[in-house]
Amino acid sequence: MQGEQPSKEELARQRAALDNHLAALRGMDRGKQQAALRALAEAPDLQQGPQLLALLVEPDIATGIQKELFHLLINAKVSSLVSAVGAALAEAKTPQTLQLLLQLCWQSPLDFSPLLPQLVPLLTHEDLQVQIEAVTSVRYALDRCP
Repeated sequence: MQGEQPSKEELARQRAALDNHLAALRGMDRGKQQAALRALAEAPDLQQGPQLLALLVEPDIATGIQKELFHLLINAKVSSLVSAVGAALAEAKTPQTLQLLLQLCWQSPLDFSPLLPQLVPLLTHEDLQVQIEAVTSVRYALDRCP
């Protein structure tokens, strides 16, 4: 029935499947990576967005996988992704990670206006590309402000 909460068994099954997908994405087997990406893309609501975001910003993740994860995340309609991006912005250590997270902010249809207090200081970041992405992110966040 619609509106029912999943059972404990179903939640455990979903967590195990997500763990398997994440392990496949971290692995070196391209076939398993592709299968995991397909399975994640077919998920009806992509509730695992925050976990995928954590994988996206891992320094050792393959560039091709990173790009595909990015595309999954910009199409996700999961509000928990906003707070996850906020946490990732606070922990970002490299300009490349900041750029990726900021691109997610402005390319996603989600409302990232709650992150404006974090986005505005990035307008004066030492890295020019971070500044450019921050300007765009702030502009889109202001446009989506309720």
